[in-house]
Amino acid sequence: MADDRIELFVGLIETIDAPGAADACRRLLSVDERVRADRFVFERHRRQYIFAHAMLRLALSRVAPNVAPSDWSFGAGRYGRPFVAAPATATTLHFSLSHADGCVACVVSGHEAVGVDVETVSRRSPRSPPRIVSLRRRRSKRCAACRSRRRSSASSTIGRSRRPT
Repeated sequence: MADDRIELFVGLIETIDAPGAADACRRLLSVDERVRADRFVFERHRRQYIFAHAMLRLALSRVAPNVAPSDWSFGAGRYGRPFVAAPATATTLHFSLSHADGCVACVVSGHEAVGVDVETVSRRSPRSPPRIVSLRRRRSKRCAACRSRRRSSASSTIGRSRRPT
């Protein structure tokens, strides 16, 4: 992986959940990850966890091809954020992992901390593609909404006369 690249991996569970897929992915996980997966009450949550953590391992091995997916081990930082504990790679790999209601995503970077988030949006159909909104676009929408509210509140006070006291 070039030091300045950021790789994003997204998967819809319904497209990767073929017979035997969960078992194959489970075999890539560490003992601790398997124990944690077994603690989920609902099967769909267990599958999301298994697919997400297998995707992370496969993504890391894609950017560091000399490491098998099952060979990665992870630690937790001061605030609980996971990091690659072993094996050592030429550059420090940063990653973020997220999963929610049938979608898993991870991002890997060889040069800086990164983040990814998957959220459920109830107004969308489960088969519609994920919506990607840039931070700049989200901020501009928020600012436009604020300007609109300020204009409407200002116009509602214009033309009102105050009673003399």
